[in-house]
Amino acid sequence: MRAAVATVETEHGAVGALVNNAGYAVSGAIEAVALDAVRAEFETNVFGYLRMSQLVLPAMRQRRRGRIVNISSVAGRVTMPGAGVYAASKYAIEAISDALRFEVRGFGVRVIVIEPGPIRTAFTASANATLATDAEGPYAP
Repeated sequence: MRAAVATVETEHGAVGALVNNAGYAVSGAIEAVALDAVRAEFETNVFGYLRMSQLVLPAMRQRRRGRIVNISSVAGRVTMPGAGVYAASKYAIEAISDALRFEVRGFGVRVIVIEPGPIRTAFTASANATLATDAEGPYAP
């Protein structure tokens, strides 16, 4: 992350726009999802966004302009059974983005959140492949 930002800053003076779009879903009932899987998801879906923002903001503030676009999800506003962990990561992006928007507005930096709904990609198949259920457990049906 640091090297990518440093390269852009060396070549262009600053990152003008950051689009945080990394993410994946861990699926399953809250009770059944392994905490290590939740931590890994938050590392990408939340901490990755946060760290990239921290790295680009000093130069954006200095230039008094910039834009951070955080790709969230409709799951950052509503959730469904089996999607609670993913939704929690997207709710976190919503909260971080809302706070950051107020914090950096005075420096000329804009923070935008995009909340797409279902899109026909391999994302859902990937999420379903990680579905944390026990074939005999209470959530199997």
